[in-house]
Amino acid sequence: MIVLESGFYPYVLISFRGKDFSEAEFTAHLDASAAVGRKAQEAGTRHAVITLGGADMRASKRKMVAELMEDFPKELMDLPVGSYVVVNSAVVRGIVTVLRWLSPRLSRIEAVESIDDAMVAASAAFRANGIVVEAATTSSARRWLEDELALREQLTA
Repeated sequence: MIVLESGFYPYVLISFRGKDFSEAEFTAHLDASAAVGRKAQEAGTRHAVITLGGADMRASKRKMVAELMEDFPKELMDLPVGSYVVVNSAVVRGIVTVLRWLSPRLSRIEAVESIDDAMVAASAAFRANGIVVEAATTSSARRWLEDELALREQLTA
């Protein structure tokens, strides 16, 4: 299951629950991401994307993702001020680098070690782009990520 939470906008939060996703699931995720992007485009806003999981896919799934991303609207790819994938494994962070090589559209994704690192990077990107985010929104986004991480750990235990 792939969960996309945009209720803490300008944070767009994504969680990959599990490791093996079908093409249909990933396509539905891209459709949901595009809908958020279109709303942002219409409103003239930008956002940061923080993702939990999804980087530890098999090679065949990474290739499928790279191919599906080629069809994602380019004008929506430029909306995020930053895109961060939380990965605590150095090996899996290397896989993110491979994904970036396979799909130039993923070149703006940055692998970070922790939720804290992602939140710091997103906050810096917001400041650099003149985007003011209320402290309560940041706190709520962090709490969602922490709760989701705990849920993901329960599902894999």
